[in-house]
Amino acid sequence: MTNLFRLLECINNVFFLGNKNRGINLVEVVTANLDYFRYGNVRVLIAESVRAPREAIRQALFELGIRKFTMAEDLHGAREALATGGFDLCIVSPYLANERVAPTVTEVRQSDLGDDPFVPVIMHTFEPTIDVMQEIVSAGVDVVVTLPISKKKLTTALNTLTDKRKPFVVTATYVGPDRRHNARPGAQEGIQIKVPNALRRRVKGDEGGDSPTKILQMVRDSQVECYANRIVLNIGKIAGLVACQNAGTLESWLVDLHETTVNLNKRISNTRHHDHQVLCEPLIEIVGQCLEGGIPSGRDLEVMQQLALAIEVGFKRDSTSSVEAALDISTMIRRVRIA
Repeated sequence: MTNLFRLLECINNVFFLGNKNRGINLVEVVTANLDYFRYGNVRVLIAESVRAPREAIRQALFELGIRKFTMAEDLHGAREALATGGFDLCIVSPYLANERVAPTVTEVRQSDLGDDPFVPVIMHTFEPTIDVMQEIVSAGVDVVVTLPISKKKLTTALNTLTDKRKPFVVTATYVGPDRRHNARPGAQEGIQIKVPNALRRRVKGDEGGDSPTKILQMVRDSQVECYANRIVLNIGKIAGLVACQNAGTLESWLVDLHETTVNLNKRISNTRHHDHQVLCEPLIEIVGQCLEGGIPSGRDLEVMQQLALAIEVGFKRDSTSSVEAALDISTMIRRVRIA
């Protein structure tokens, strides 16, 4: 880009040498139109049920030079488009035909939908209420823009996503921009990761960081560790509640433990951690039976705590010996439960 400006300066000097009132400057002309041309190949998904804002967004982007649009008017259409993938930017409404969009954004961020969990997402809304904002932020949306839409608002959002995008943070329940100021006591901290940026790649020709493959592996490894930590935390809490005979919140902790273990088991199925499924599967079975039968027995708690220890050690060490130990523990646990 610097070389281009130098070339234009040379052209100016050749054609307008000595003329202080030349009236035109090629550098100024190209700079003024640079945004228009650099957005020409950006591929955008616009998901909005109402025609007026949908067309307003498209027109504002058109004026910025964007020409490659995919339009979705309902959640089904948006999900089909996301599953196909190939977008550099998604602009979505919080609701499509009265269906919530945030869970779909969460699926994208969790690598359960589409080909890019890091695709930049702008969400637009007429009423940024506390409930709506909390759901949007929890889903992993990058930027929120209030309606009515304008070229100026979208330009600001695009520049932010291209040059000042927030790093992502990964926990067991969240993958998305890091908006933390002061972490809540007891909350999982997660690590900051500068994720691939399809919009920046399209506009500037670089990711702004490491390769997508390397970052995706880093995110998955971090998420697996967060799941393992959450399992250990939940089992410790459940044991404490049972010991104190406080069953008031026991079910919610069991549900969370079950969901976390199911998710961990799914995430590692086709990864280098797949051998550790021998620890997840019996834990899923035990917790499922506890949910059906009420308070866990002493034997159930003992087995759950042993599994939690094996999961914690196994995922952190990630070695052949830890996998062998996991297999031994799993076999032992099955024998104990049968007895």
